[in-house]
Amino acid sequence: MELAIAEGSEARFDELRDELDREPLDPRLRAYFLLYSGLGLKRFGRTGADEMLEAAREHAAQHDLHQIAFEAEGASRESVAATVAQPEHEVPTELIDIAQRISGLRQSVTG
Repeated sequence: MELAIAEGSEARFDELRDELDREPLDPRLRAYFLLYSGLGLKRFGRTGADEMLEAAREHAAQHDLHQIAFEAEGASRESVAATVAQPEHEVPTELIDIAQRISGLRQSVTG
């Protein structure tokens, strides 16, 4: 799944995810399955990524798999930071210049 994510192979990611979801996995492998499911959903812009990463974190924490829990939590934080940091659209430079000029005029009038 990790390679499919890195290569951008969404179809292969789906195949592997469906196949592994049906397999009985030990707690460590289940935690990695949940982690990479969340990362793949995020990579391919699908809903449920944050919920899957939280499930990975919870499952890993329950089984004392601290490194995996840490990775899942970090991936969730990156997702939140990316959402907050990116504006909905870019403001053209011309509009920024106009806004700065208007602000300068207001300051000169109000003293």
